[in-house]
Formats: sequence, structure tokens, C-alpha cells
Amino acid sequence: MTRPPFTDCHVHLWDRTVPGLDYAWLDPTVDPVMGDVSAIQFERWDATDHLRDSRHAGTGKVVHVQAAGPPGDAVAETAWLEQQHQSHGLPDAIVARADLRAPDLSKTLDRHAAASGLLRGIRDMSSMGHLDDPDVLRGLRELERRDLVWDLACGWSEMPVAADLARACPGLRIALNHAGWPVERTDEYFASWRTALFVLAAEPNVHCKISGLGMADHEWSVASWRPWVQTCLDAFGPERCVLGANWPVDRLFASYDAVVAAFAQLTDTLSPGDQRSLFTDNAARLYRV
Repeated sequence: MTRPPFTDCHVHLWDRTVPGLDYAWLDPTVDPVMGDVSAIQFERWDATDHLRDSRHAGTGKVVHVQAAGPPGDAVAETAWLEQQHQSHGLPDAIVARADLRAPDLSKTLDRHAAASGLLRGIRDMSSMGHLDDPDVLRGLRELERRDLVWDLACGWSEMPVAADLARACPGLRIALNHAGWPVERTDEYFASWRTALFVLAAEPNVHCKISGLGMADHEWSVASWRPWVQTCLDAFGPERCVLGANWPVDRLFASYDAVVAAFAQLTDTLSPGDQRSLFTDNAARLYRV
């Protein structure tokens, strides 16, 4: 069976020489979860680098998820990504950074939209661990009003809170990043994650982005990924899951081709229609690509 074209829903690009862009997360050599990250501490990783790594994988569209962080101007990244798109045709959609709790959120979203017509959503890493802050709900209602996707960053312990937020904003499309950021590979952790994932999946406006599984599984294999991927599919169904390579972060642990091949192998028992949904069609609906 021929695999459908792969829409990659989680890619990062950066250029540390561009004024106004800050990538402090790339500074430490050792990350507490990912370990030694020196192999991706590039000064610049742009569209040409991504195209080179992914050229044999049959990738169709690409969704960029914010890589630049504070204190730099969030809109500077969107403007730079628009330049990348104009020069290289990539990315095809942008999930930008904005502080959901900021009083000037609406103004920031206006600036993002003016900087690029590729704006499709927002990720706010600063809200991770603070989803119960009432200002988060206020910010999400603004995303809902603008029909922007919320790329949700949370671990299993916050998934019930995220489910409450999803119910409060039924028109908001939500994409759980990295299958809920599982940072451990123990039976106890898996059980807690699985229970919380099903709670979140009960909300019909939530999607699951299966990505980033190598970050806490450095010597991963198809077998080690299988229970996590299958649980995501069981909870959300193939119609509410999308796939992302988390590139170039997961480059630390495998090649791009290996990641995409693993997705194909892990889903090869699905019907052709479900495979098409998972690899292509769901992303087209969620991120309008």
C-alpha cells in the first residue's frame, strides 16, 4: 500500500543572527529530558536545511510551531518565517507565539496576522503549568473568536484542566502537542498519562499531535513507540490525530526518514481512508493547509 503524502505538523526553523529573535532554549548543552543537545545547536536552521533532511520522505505540507521565545518580539519570528516561505515555499502554516494571559493579546494577534497570511494558531509555552489561570481562558476565547488553533502544551497532570477549557470554548480547535509531552517511560507513568489522555479526548474539539516521542526515548524503536501511538489512536481515533516529526529536535535521536517510516509502520493496519486522514486530511482541516 502506498503511504499518503505526509503533512508534517511540527517543525522548527531558526536563525540566531536575526535581531529580535531569541532562542535561549538552545543555549544549554544538556537538557534534563533530551540529554545532550549540542548536535542541534545550529546558528541557523532554515527552510533549506529542513528541505534537505526531508527530501526523501514524501513530505507534503509543513506546519511551523514557534521556536523563538521571550524576551524577543514574537511577531519578529512570524515575519522571518514569511520571508522563508516567500523564498523557499516553506512553511505552509505558522503556529506563532503569544502570551495568552497578556492584556495586549489582541494587539499581538493583529500584528501576527499582518506579518503573515500563514498564521493558523498560537502556542504559549508560558501557560504550561498555569492552565487554571483565569486569564488563560480569556485568551483562549480570543483565539476562538479569530478561528485560530490552540497548540496546547501540557503534561498528563494538566489534561483534566485542559478538558475544562475545551468545554468552555467549544468552537476552539485544540491540538495537544507531543501527545501530551510524556517525559517518563515507566508503567506507572504510562497508566497516569493514558487515563488523563482519555479524559481530554472526550472533548470533540481536541486533536492529538503525535510527535516528539523521541525526546524522552533516546534509543527508540517502533516497538517502544507502539503503545504510545496506539493509545493516542484509541483515545482520539484516526480522525482526530495528526503527525509531526518535531524536526530538527528529534534529529538528536534518528533520521527524518526513520521517523516518517515509523509512523507508516505503526499505522499500516489502518484502512486506506484512515491513513489518508492521519497523514494528510486531518492536518488540512486543522491548520488549513
